[in-house]
Amino acid sequence: MVVAAACSGMRKADCALLHWSKVDLAAGYIIAQSSKTQKEITVPILSPLRKVLEKLTNTGGFCFPKSAEMMQKNPDGLNWRLVMLIQKAGVKLTAQPLNENQQRKRAPSEIGFHRFKATFVTLALDAGIPIPVIQKIVGNSDVHVLLKHYHRPDKKTLTDQMTGKLPTFLTGTKAEPSATTRARVLMEGMNTDNWQLVRVEVLKLLTSNTSTESFGGTFGGTSA
Repeated sequence: MVVAAACSGMRKADCALLHWSKVDLAAGYIIAQSSKTQKEITVPILSPLRKVLEKLTNTGGFCFPKSAEMMQKNPDGLNWRLVMLIQKAGVKLTAQPLNENQQRKRAPSEIGFHRFKATFVTLALDAGIPIPVIQKIVGNSDVHVLLKHYHRPDKKTLTDQMTGKLPTFLTGTKAEPSATTRARVLMEGMNTDNWQLVRVEVLKLLTSNTSTESFGGTFGGTSA
């Protein structure tokens, strides 16, 4: 269920109650209905989620039957288990403050499955995926809600995007040429004497470029 939430941006209920009838592994999509907005969502099945689903037995019922059972009996128990999982992974979480009755304030959006949606939307927007495509995946028709509540870029991302796209006279820095541009320059200067060295350098550039485009992000940061 954790992988499903991270790879799809689906809400807790949509992940826990994901039904095999909504999963089309052959086509590579999950087509379901958002439990909150009632909008149809079309979720591409990314590789990590595909690996999880392929290991499961298609019983014709819920994909994650234990999670579905807990969602129906004790929904908050899923977030509690998630917190335990995060702590077991070695991540220290700050305790929630007490209210006037000396009880913990409930903040489900701070530590819970809903944070995966914010992470997914933030990564997608920062990667340049068009808003209409993201809306189709997560089921939010209101752009203002999507940008206000789910786009949480960290400060470094904001700085990198500003310095990488604004004119030099504003940023005071010269943008580094992309890996593709550097590879093209190397290829244009290739000859019979240096082709082996050029080949090595181009492969390094392509490998580096591929690794930076992979899915990333952390649960505990501002973009989680």
